[in-house]
Amino acid sequence: MSKQELELPNGWVNCHLEDLTTAINSGFPSGKHNKSEKGIPHIRPMNIDYNGKIDLSVLKYVEVNSKDLLQKNDVLFNNTNSPKLLGKTTLIQSDTNWAYSNHMTRIKLNQSLVLPTWISIYLHKLFWQGYYTQIAKNHVNQSSVNSTDLSKKVTIILAPLNEQKRIVSKIEELFSKIDSTKQSLEQTKLQLELYRQSLLKSVFSEFGKDSLSNISIINPAKPGKGEIDDNLDVSFIPMKCVEEESGKIDLSNIRKFGDVKKGFTYFQNKDLIFAKITPCMENGKIAIVDNLKNGMGFGSTEFHVIRFEDEYSPKFYFWYLIQDIFRDTAEQNMKGTAGQKRVQTNYLKEVQVPISTIEEKKQTIQIIEEKMPLIQNTTQIVNSTLQTLQTMKMSVLKQAFEGKLVPQDPNDEPAEKLLERIKKEKS
Repeated sequence: MSKQELELPNGWVNCHLEDLTTAINSGFPSGKHNKSEKGIPHIRPMNIDYNGKIDLSVLKYVEVNSKDLLQKNDVLFNNTNSPKLLGKTTLIQSDTNWAYSNHMTRIKLNQSLVLPTWISIYLHKLFWQGYYTQIAKNHVNQSSVNSTDLSKKVTIILAPLNEQKRIVSKIEELFSKIDSTKQSLEQTKLQLELYRQSLLKSVFSEFGKDSLSNISIINPAKPGKGEIDDNLDVSFIPMKCVEEESGKIDLSNIRKFGDVKKGFTYFQNKDLIFAKITPCMENGKIAIVDNLKNGMGFGSTEFHVIRFEDEYSPKFYFWYLIQDIFRDTAEQNMKGTAGQKRVQTNYLKEVQVPISTIEEKKQTIQIIEEKMPLIQNTTQIVNSTLQTLQTMKMSVLKQAFEGKLVPQDPNDEPAEKLLERIKKEKS
């Protein structure tokens, strides 16, 4: 018995989408999107968010025949995306003037048999569970589920129609409460981040400035040939081992010097590593390397290395470089093609940074480290609570599709009988 085919409550039945649909089809591709908002919106995968809501913050427009637009109660399924994002599903709440791309599948349902909201919630639940990776066809950096597989391979749990209405109503009630709490927590998280950035901005505002290359060595040379034994153990830090914004590093990777001395970036204890490539730089992959095996390490070629003479500068400049305002400016000065843009060495050498005495650096670090733990700990609590809320949503859906969320009514017509009658009407 599969995970989707567990024992069902009385009156419930397993079926497939093809039993419930009146039409199922994908949209159309377009290489002629308008940036001037001419034509009609073309709904694409990015227009469905993680929670199954329509997001119109980024739209592209197409000029097409308007006869095939999304309508009220259409269910829209994201059929092509990265494996993690495949299967996002939403319900169209009203008639629209929206077209939809070939990466979206429109599902029209027999509403005498099933609520569109029931199917939308159910399919999106499977997305949260990562179900679609089991039936997807995999391509380079993408996975897909075609209309046929969606219709025939996905098992749908169907409750009696009246019970569907009660369950959906309860889900929406509970989700509304969860979302309200989530919104408040997100606002708290935003305020914490604003305070964090304000703190950093204030502590650095009084200093004079000089170019970074005048106070540090940027991308220092590797050890000379023969200086280090090839069998010496050294730390190895790929990009994925640097945590965003926290400065934490996973130091569990150890390699032989001879295996990494060519083709990787070199650094030593107390160096500051700064991700130069998008989106790692924008996401704050910046860290002070320390406790390296035998005092040295190698890592991704997408790191810049900044070396200072005194012991207080690494922390002082870590806090300066991690600021949103610094990363935003660096982003504006990146060079390269989309997806491969980088902060150039010359930019890093010439960028203006605060200069201060050793004592001023000590005092600045002390101020930051007195206040930052409270911000970070509170943010962690908020993030943990947000994750708990998502878990609560999954718990609600689990109960819903096990028939445990609302009481059953023995007077409801069993879904199996209703399904059989609809099939007879079709034949």
